[in-house]
Amino acid sequence: MGGSYNSAVLIIIILLGILFSPVYWLINYVLKIYVSKVKIADSVSFCFTANHITVMDKLKENSFQNVNIGIGESNFSNKLLLLFIFSSYNFFSNCFTILRNRHMNFNAIKVFKTIALSNLFQMIFEKHTIKNVIQFNDHGPLHFDLFRQAKLSNAKTFYIQHAPITKEFPPLYHDVNILFSQDSLDKYKKENGRVEVVLNRDLRFPKQLNILSKNPLKVVLCPNILDSKAEIITTYYNLINEGYEVLLRKHPADRRQFPQEFLLSSNDSIWADFADATYVVTNESAVTLEGLYSNCICYKTCCWSDSIDGYGFMEKGLILREIKTQGALIDSINQNLVLTDLTKLDYYIGDQNKEFYLNNILS
Repeated sequence: MGGSYNSAVLIIIILLGILFSPVYWLINYVLKIYVSKVKIADSVSFCFTANHITVMDKLKENSFQNVNIGIGESNFSNKLLLLFIFSSYNFFSNCFTILRNRHMNFNAIKVFKTIALSNLFQMIFEKHTIKNVIQFNDHGPLHFDLFRQAKLSNAKTFYIQHAPITKEFPPLYHDVNILFSQDSLDKYKKENGRVEVVLNRDLRFPKQLNILSKNPLKVVLCPNILDSKAEIITTYYNLINEGYEVLLRKHPADRRQFPQEFLLSSNDSIWADFADATYVVTNESAVTLEGLYSNCICYKTCCWSDSIDGYGFMEKGLILREIKTQGALIDSINQNLVLTDLTKLDYYIGDQNKEFYLNNILS
């Protein structure tokens, strides 16, 4: 779950729980009325991140119409979600469990959010008849809980992949699992023989990609939160000194501050950053796929952090060789050295000419 410890927030939530304890029944009653009035179709998708929404929007382009339950927006805002924490008298027993468990305590904010969402899910299934539940993640506590409550309500469950995976992901367990590519199919195991798998394509990739004239000097650095800040800074300055135009595209979860003179990406879309770029530099990241799709020369450098080949790009030959030193990285870029095999790209992102219509497989 990652570390999200914040003692002040934890204390505030507990104090609010004590304050609201005499009126838990009223909070529960009001929220049930609210949830019952929200218009929900018999096929519902649950979106929790921007990536989920991206995939959902692509499905809607192919004539899939449903109610998209986006947490943190529209009908279920974060402020409203806070009330769902206090919609059950289990609050104090939950607090005791959280405080007693070191891992839950350190992740208390995420645990409380999961409790709130679980209470919300329960009310949704109590107040609405839902035939199909669609979600885009299969390995978080709230996603396991959503699946559990859907099955208790006899709903059919669909998992639609939203990002590349590693071999450490749990076995597929939804009724229907819609995967990006053969790579995903090879990595996933099945929980049982009743699990259905549909091989599709990575829906995040645009069919009509707007690739501009390439700037021969533009390099996009795409680190993640595991990469060394000092090494990233060294790479940036090395490239600037060589006369390159460098753009740093931080991972969405990366809150680190970089030197003020650094050119940081402000684009929500990675395609905008890659449209005119010639080079992409990363390490343990799936952005290699977007980079190659955008006709960029991509480099994997393990001088930023340890090399684990988490996505299997080296194992399967998409990346032919990684770069181990800062000097070797500069030399490779200066020589336009190609260290990837573009013919392996479809193995990871699927056949982008394939058309997929979710309506065809909904019950």
